[in-house]
Amino acid sequence: MSPRTWYNDLQKAFLTSHMPEFLALRAQSKTHKFWAPMYEAWFRQFPEEAALGYTVPDADGTRATLTNEELELLLGAVVARKKQIRNWFYFYHRTQG
Repeated sequence: MSPRTWYNDLQKAFLTSHMPEFLALRAQSKTHKFWAPMYEAWFRQFPEEAALGYTVPDADGTRATLTNEELELLLGAVVARKKQIRNWFYFYHRTQG
């Protein structure tokens, strides 16, 4: 049995679909141009609020009111997810070569 991953099949397909862009920018030593748009696209499609069981922002960006504790948890979760995404790209491209 394979170890459990932090992403589901839909999320893996999303990540994989962005691999060509990542590799192209990596070849030019310009991955710094990749991360902000990647994170924006990821969190638009997979809001971290949903992963935490919070109300997901409306299409117009309106957010539910969160307590300070919930905001801290959300911020920590977003930081952790960004690290997972970054690590996935750096690791996954090495295993596919």
